[in-house]
Amino acid sequence: MKKTLKKFEYFINGLPLKLYLFKIGYSEKNAIKKKISLYDCVQWSESRQKEFDDFWVENYGKKIKPYWNKLYESINGVYHYDYFPEMLYSTELEPLLNPAEYCKVFSDKSITEIVYGKAQGVSFPKTLLLKCNGSYLDSERSILCYDDAIQSILNAGVCLIKPTVETGSGKGVKFLNIVNGKDIESGEKIKQVLNNYKKNFIIQQIVKNSNALNELYPNSLNTFRIITFIVNGRIKTAPVSLRIGAGNNKVDNIHKGGLVVGVNFDGTLKKYAYQLGYGDNSAKFSEHPDTGVVFDNYYVGNIQQMISVAVKLHEITPQLGIISWDLTFDENDNVVLIEANCKEQSVWFPQIINECPLFGEDTQYMINKIRH
Repeated sequence: MKKTLKKFEYFINGLPLKLYLFKIGYSEKNAIKKKISLYDCVQWSESRQKEFDDFWVENYGKKIKPYWNKLYESINGVYHYDYFPEMLYSTELEPLLNPAEYCKVFSDKSITEIVYGKAQGVSFPKTLLLKCNGSYLDSERSILCYDDAIQSILNAGVCLIKPTVETGSGKGVKFLNIVNGKDIESGEKIKQVLNNYKKNFIIQQIVKNSNALNELYPNSLNTFRIITFIVNGRIKTAPVSLRIGAGNNKVDNIHKGGLVVGVNFDGTLKKYAYQLGYGDNSAKFSEHPDTGVVFDNYYVGNIQQMISVAVKLHEITPQLGIISWDLTFDENDNVVLIEANCKEQSVWFPQIINECPLFGEDTQYMINKIRH
């Protein structure tokens, strides 16, 4: 009887994760089907198909569909048998490396500065107000009543508000200009703005781009995606990406028309930036379509310094095996942490724009972790 109860308890406790993985897997299958017009154009020779199949059978234990690898190649023109497919990453590797119980906590953006604030060499956007599980807090984390919360931001000026839980892809990010208790951008009273965000949100001051990033595109905060992961007790770094706004948008998100370009380890950009959308677009540019800045060899800052900061940040939360950091250089060239992502990270676009596998020499190690 006890064994039966334990099995039932195990099943119930694991049900949320199973349902989540089913949802993710279903979404990924639908997503790749919609991109068939891109990857279906990539034709492999028999020898190339054999090389691909042999690699995955040897390391993963069985053959896989080549859809994701062909999709990456269809956009950047570069073949690799060891690109890491988004499907395997999101449904098998990430859930293994990042346990759900830790993700639930560390994904809450209201605690990002609290968790990582002691790391050297990094700063954070200034918090003006946050609401956590229904409670209002000021920049010092003192709880406020509703009236005092409203009073504290009556003349906050230019800032942004975003949800702190269940977020991603720029969802819910809104720019505000609060004067006399009213957002002059939308005309809404600040009380209405806050009511729209319900239980969990944060209001922060705007971070300004460094001179180099501002010259690339001044209308959005342009951010670097640095992915760190743990291999045999060492923290390593995947190829670096820079996301840049475009088309007069105030955000750099690639799902909202932004560009993304690979970054070399010497701090210069690669030749082409891509406008990928949801992975259904293969448009690429040698210069920014709005500012005309040429990407190839353009220096964006001390990327080694930023990588070093990302590694230090990851050391604080080794409970997570892989983390995607959104970082930038501010107007004083300081490294600023915008967000830390440990759930539903995207690994497809860094591989496309950098024209190489995400995990490099550690690809086989990562595949073997999920071997069937």
